[in-house]
Amino acid sequence: IEKETNVLVENKETLSIKKEYQQYDETVEKYKTEKENLLWQYESNLEELSMYKEMAADTEYWYNNGIVSESEYRKANINYAKAILSVTSSKIEQIIYNLDLQSLFVE
Repeated sequence: IEKETNVLVENKETLSIKKEYQQYDETVEKYKTEKENLLWQYESNLEELSMYKEMAADTEYWYNNGIVSESEYRKANINYAKAILSVTSSKIEQIIYNLDLQSLFVE
């Protein structure tokens, strides 16, 4: 009976180790995917920022020359401000990701 108990305990430990490896692999994959998504979002937001910055500058020129209305000028500046906030938000999300990842290695 003792021998059978030892075999069962050993089998249980082996299954527990396999489960831990599987959870580790899943966690690594989760963080890789999240990192890729965060980097893609940041790059996308940077592209939008560049576009809205240019649009705001163009609209300001057109507004100063009487080509567009004040509401169009304000709308362009609001879009530019929103783009700045999106880039800032992406940076904050990356910081949170890094802190979350770091916390996995700290007891």
